[in-house]
Amino acid sequence: MNRCMPILFALFLLSAVGPALISAQTAIPLDDNLSIRNISGEVEYLKDPANRLTLADIMRDGSLVWTAHRSGYINFGHSSARVWFRFIVDNRTGKPFNWICEVDSPALDTMELYVPDASGAYAARKGGDEMPFNSREIKDRTFLFRIEQGPGPRTYFLGVKSYDSIGFHLNMLTNDAYVDRLRRELPAYWLFFGLLLVMALYNLFFFISSRVIGNLYLVCFIISYGLLEIIFKGFAFQYLWPDSVWLQRHANPFVEGMVIISISLFMFDFVRKGQKRRYFIILLALLAMIVGSSLLTMLLSLIVDTRTSMLLMYAIAAGATGGFVLFGIYIGFIERPTPAARQVRIVLLAFSLFALSVPLVILNMLGVISSGFVTLWALPIGTAAAIVLLSFALADKINSMRSMIRRGEVRYRHLVESTDDIIFTLDEKNNIHSMNRAVRFHLGYHPDEVLGANFPDLFSNMEENRFNITQQIVMEYITTLKKKKKGSVRFLTTLNDKYSHEPKEMAVTLEYKGEGNTGYVILGKAYPVIDDALTPFLVSEEYAYEINNYIGNAELMSQRLARNLGRYMEPGDISDVRIALREAIINAIEHGNLGLGFEEKTATQLSGSYFNLIKRRQKDPAYGGRRVHVECSLNAARVVYTVADEGAGFNHSAVADGDPEDDGASMLMHGRGLLMIRHAFDEVRFNERGNRIVMVRMFRR
Repeated sequence: MNRCMPILFALFLLSAVGPALISAQTAIPLDDNLSIRNISGEVEYLKDPANRLTLADIMRDGSLVWTAHRSGYINFGHSSARVWFRFIVDNRTGKPFNWICEVDSPALDTMELYVPDASGAYAARKGGDEMPFNSREIKDRTFLFRIEQGPGPRTYFLGVKSYDSIGFHLNMLTNDAYVDRLRRELPAYWLFFGLLLVMALYNLFFFISSRVIGNLYLVCFIISYGLLEIIFKGFAFQYLWPDSVWLQRHANPFVEGMVIISISLFMFDFVRKGQKRRYFIILLALLAMIVGSSLLTMLLSLIVDTRTSMLLMYAIAAGATGGFVLFGIYIGFIERPTPAARQVRIVLLAFSLFALSVPLVILNMLGVISSGFVTLWALPIGTAAAIVLLSFALADKINSMRSMIRRGEVRYRHLVESTDDIIFTLDEKNNIHSMNRAVRFHLGYHPDEVLGANFPDLFSNMEENRFNITQQIVMEYITTLKKKKKGSVRFLTTLNDKYSHEPKEMAVTLEYKGEGNTGYVILGKAYPVIDDALTPFLVSEEYAYEINNYIGNAELMSQRLARNLGRYMEPGDISDVRIALREAIINAIEHGNLGLGFEEKTATQLSGSYFNLIKRRQKDPAYGGRRVHVECSLNAARVVYTVADEGAGFNHSAVADGDPEDDGASMLMHGRGLLMIRHAFDEVRFNERGNRIVMVRMFRR
């Protein structure tokens, strides 16, 4: 019994002091071998949910329970509590030793490091992004505190509170180790940000050259994500807004919203085309929810605390990631295995790399999982790989679009070249920009022969050495189209034939197409005149028109008057009649209603101011209100046309007996019009005043 007493006493003593011995904190040795040491797993921590404890309270209250932290990364997530840390450093060098204490998270709001002096009194060293960057002892993106410690052990206290996630490494390092680390880390960071810049410029150039909006969305994503990484790593506070504490506090969730919106717009634009209506509606609804909630949270982030806005952004990011991944899987692998689906699969792979890193980052920020290389670098590496793949997917999409365009061009070229109609385009100077092969069949020209030629030069001038009114009318049509920048015009005319002295009568349609970057402004078509299908059934007709004094109306009116002659006359004779009618109507407008003399008209035609004179007379109240009266009577035996103006008339007998081949001054340029009329009709009569002409053409069976 007596021999058992010492053993029982020893057990009692061990039970009394054992817990204290077990919980005693081990000092961290400080010696000349120090380079960089992570002491996160060698500290004790204490949570203060009420945020009331001070250093004096902690040192005075012996009932507080400290907990040993064994992980190599300190992570308390988004905690509202202030977290206190305690650690002991034992200087075993026997002399004062200079070292640096580092809290390597750039996003902590406030912290106080309490450093003891030789007497045991504590001095507070403050840090955090609630203070301007220039107030830091060492101007670095992380929080660094220089410490000079004498020999022996000393106890340090660190208090941390932040609306952002509380997660960091607590490091001890020397000044030389700090400089060496900068030399290693900074090139890697700038290489990463340089890659983002290169990819942004690459996609920006792609957007400028192709106008594919997806490239612009990708540029916005790259820029916003790059800015987010700069904020995360602390470079934004160091270089972009070192004096703006408010901007540093609110920038993080705001830029996260930009990242979510830009990648969502990119995904929507990429996969929406060609989708069935129900899938498009689902995709549009998903986009609306993501963009709407992101914008609302971005606005809230400017007025609410960072913790709340960050938690909302985490939820939105998780929802957007899951929604687009599920939709991409269905479209890329289940719904339709097409070339477009191949591009969707590339985007899905890229987005998956980004999406897999998002939950890791969120869980790490919330303190659910510990930090390590994977959690720290998953998002940058995943995003960089995703950006490269997204750029490849866009390039593949653009190549597919270009291939489709090339196939469309081939089909269009075949359509244009295989038609019997002449298809052509005109540039700004009315020169022929392109011409299909039909021009060889109709007019005998090879397309290369007319390229670059001025379009009006193709029009036949049936009266040599005479002012070509047809060319002038066509130029008026083209000028009007260019001024209006829209519309089309159709008219009948005669075009020169390369191998025949007789021109070809053709219908011409001109349409303005100058809005696109095509190199041409007018699209034209010329085709043979096709008779009205009802013309063979026509027995007789009579009608009357009253037209204003526009020269272009003379062309249109002559076409209308000759429209139904195909049953009774040959095409060449119809063309003669139409041109003669046009001359009669133009004479009624010029010399009758507008009162132009022959000498006055000749001078303006030679000077190029003819149409300017016409326009002035048309606006003159003394002339502009006059009208030309046209009547037509057609039956199986003959056609009778009557053209009358409201002018003073003219002496028609002076040119009635002239020779159409005479180049004398009396016939020059104007008198031949009357001779053409007499040539086309069997009977031509004027009233005594000379302002009314009747033209009769008998049909020969």
